Amino acid sequence: MRKSICLLALTLTLIGCVLPATDVTYWYRPPNTTLDQKSEDIFNCEVKAARAVPTRTQVRTNPTYYSPGYTTCNSYGCTTVGGSVSGGGVYSVDANRSLRHEYISRCIGELGYRWAPVPRCPPASVKVSPELMRVLQGKLRAPDGNVCWISIEGGRGNVLYEGEAMDG
Repeated sequence: MRKSICLLALTLTLIGCVLPATDVTYWYRPPNTTLDQKSEDIFNCEVKAARAVPTRTQVRTNPTYYSPGYTTCNSYGCTTVGGSVSGGGVYSVDANRSLRHEYISRCIGELGYRWAPVPRCPPASVKVSPELMRVLQGKLRAPDGNVCWISIEGGRGNVLYEGEAMDG
C-alpha cells in the first residue's frame, strides 16, 4: 500500500513537471461552431445543471483554539499573559458544487464539444488588429499547435495562433 502511494505521488509530480501550466479549459466543437452558439450551449447546460443538481448549503465552523494564559508575580505585582481564543469562524459551502460542474461538463460533451487545456495569452504583450478581432469573435478555432486563449468579451474567448498578434 505504501509503495502504491509513493508511486502515485511520484507519477503526479512528474506529470506536473511535464505538462505546461494552463489557465483555461477551452471547449471546442468542429466544424463551424460560433462563439455565440457555444455561449448558448454552455448557458443551457448550466441551467439544466442548476435544475438537476440544486444547491446544498452546509454551514461549517473552523476549529477553535485556546491559548492558556500564565501569570508571573514578582515584588512589583503580578502580570498575566496569554489566555486568548482564536478560530471558530463560521462559513458555508455548496456541497453539490463539484457534482454540478461534472453535470455541466458531461452536458457540453454530449453536444459534441471536446476540451483542451490552453494557456492564457499574456494580456500586456498582445495587440490584436481589428480584422483579427472580427475573426476571433466569429467561429471557434481549433486548439492546434502553439496557441493561447484570448478573452474577447464577457468571459468569452477564442484561441490565438502563434504569430497572429503583435507584441504590445
